[in-house]
Amino acid sequence: MSAWPAIIRTVDCLEGVVVMHNYCHSGVLGAIINCTVIYFLWRRKYNSQLLAYRICITITSMQGILISGVVTALANTVHLFHYNHFLVIVYGLIATFDEKIGHFFIYFSLMTTACVWMLIPGSCLVQHLSLSKPHLSNSRKILLSYSICFLMIAWSTPYLLNFYPSPAFDETVVQAHRPADCDSFVALGGVLMPNKDHPKGILNFAVECIIPTYVISYGTFAFCVHRSRQALSSLDVKLSDRTLAMHRRFLMMLAMQNLLPLVVLSVPFTIFFIVVIGGYGMGLMTLIMSFSYWTLPIIQGSVALKFVLQATTRTVQERSAHSFTLTRP
Repeated sequence: MSAWPAIIRTVDCLEGVVVMHNYCHSGVLGAIINCTVIYFLWRRKYNSQLLAYRICITITSMQGILISGVVTALANTVHLFHYNHFLVIVYGLIATFDEKIGHFFIYFSLMTTACVWMLIPGSCLVQHLSLSKPHLSNSRKILLSYSICFLMIAWSTPYLLNFYPSPAFDETVVQAHRPADCDSFVALGGVLMPNKDHPKGILNFAVECIIPTYVISYGTFAFCVHRSRQALSSLDVKLSDRTLAMHRRFLMMLAMQNLLPLVVLSVPFTIFFIVVIGGYGMGLMTLIMSFSYWTLPIIQGSVALKFVLQATTRTVQERSAHSFTLTRP
C-alpha cells in the first residue's frame, strides 16, 4: 500500500474535474477557463471576418474541455512506463464499472490527448487562407483547413489497438504504485519493443503514428506562421489597421498556444527518451509526464481567453466611441 493513488487524485483535482462516488471536488480550472473562452466568444456579435477564427478557437477550447472531461469521467488517468511496459491507468469511479467501459474511456483519452497536436494545422491554415484567399467562404476555409486534421486522426485511430489489457500490466501497476485494496484501477498497455506474441509495440506507435503526425502538424504550423507574417507585412494585403491588428493578435495567440505545450512537455519527454534509450525503468517518474500533459488545457485556454477578452474590450470601446460620435451635437 502506498500514497501514490491519493497523490494522483489530488493533482488531478487541481488540474481537471474529478468526480468521485457521491461528491465533486473543485479545481475545475481547465474546464472553467475553456468554457469561459467559448462564452465570451459567442455572447456578442463581432466582425464577420472573425467568424472563421471564432470557430477555430471554439474547436480548440472544446478539445481542452474534453481533456478535462476525460480526466473527470476517468477519475484520475495517469501513465506508467516501467521497463518494457507502457501503460495508461485509470483510478476512481470508472474503474469500478465494467472493464470494457474503462477500456473505452482510455482509448478515448488517448485520441483526445493526441488531438492536442493533430488539430494544430486547422487554425493555422484558416489564417493562411484568410490572408491569401480572402474570396473563399468561411465554410470552405474551415473544411479545407481541418481536412488534414481529420486525415491524421483517421490514420492514427487503428494504432490505439496497440494498447490492450493484460494481467502482466496489472501486476506492473501493483509493483510501481502499490495501490491499497480499495483503490480500483483499469489499465491498458503495450510492450515497448515488438515481439513474437505482440508484433506491434509502442515503438511502432511512436515511429508510424506519433512522429509523422507531429512532423506534419508542426511543419504546417511553421509554414503557415511564416507565410502569414509575410502577408501581414506585405503591402499587397489591403486591410484596415484594425483588421491587421486583429490578424496579428490571432497569429500571436496561435504561436503561444502551439509553442508553449512544447516548452511544458520538453522536460518530461526528454526524461522519457533518456530512460527508453538507456533501458531503465521510469516508474513513478512517469507521473511528471502525465501531470504536465493535463496542464495543457489550462495553458492553451488561458492564451485563448486573453485574445478573446482583448477582442471584446476593443469591440466595446469602438462601439462606445461610435455612439459618442453619433450623439455629439
